[in-house]
Amino acid sequence: MIARGKAWLQRLLGLGPLALFNLAILLFAAWVFVAIADEVREEEYLHVEIDLMRMLRQPETGEPLGPSKMVEIARDITALGSGAVLGTTVAVIVGFLLFSRRFAAALFLATASIGGATLNSVLKSIFGRTRPEEPLRLIEIDSLSFPSGHAMSSATIYLTIAVLLARMAEKRWEKIYLFAAALLLSFVIGFSRVYLGVHYPTDVAAGWAAGVAWAQVCWFSAHLIGRRRLAREVPAGAG
Repeated sequence: MIARGKAWLQRLLGLGPLALFNLAILLFAAWVFVAIADEVREEEYLHVEIDLMRMLRQPETGEPLGPSKMVEIARDITALGSGAVLGTTVAVIVGFLLFSRRFAAALFLATASIGGATLNSVLKSIFGRTRPEEPLRLIEIDSLSFPSGHAMSSATIYLTIAVLLARMAEKRWEKIYLFAAALLLSFVIGFSRVYLGVHYPTDVAAGWAAGVAWAQVCWFSAHLIGRRRLAREVPAGAG
């Protein structure tokens, strides 16, 4: 048992600092999702979430806070995380990657997006959480609520696109910009779902956590597959 543990430790250390960093993010995101899911099952803080959502409404009239065009802006922002927009974006990028013969990158992006959407559907059916009460909703929707598909899909796909673009970036600040932009996009999309009253805050937080975790699973899997292929192609002792 001890020898096996040492062998696994050596394998982990051999992955390199970047892979270990991504593995740490994966484990942390998974832990966050499990912690939120546990609270959601108990519904102990549901009233707190409803109170937080009501703070985004005028106390006298129930109208949303902000200027008159705020609802329209929120709808436009939330569309950036819709299946139609994300699906079209992925299809266009995958097509470009295929035409440019970047088959591994195309498969990576397609797997991340399709797998993430499938995982979200499975999680929704497992938890079966209903949407917030109708007076809070600014748009009509009748699907299940937990976790937020917009938050999860945007985190998965925009982060995956950032990973692909970061490989072409030469400077560190360029890579930081790409990941910061992806995270900002996912954040504003998730917030728009709460503002529009179609998701509880925990729906969105769990969606972000699950999306980040799934993106890291895809990246980590691609990294391990690449290492194994390299080990098969390079003869022992070559270098």
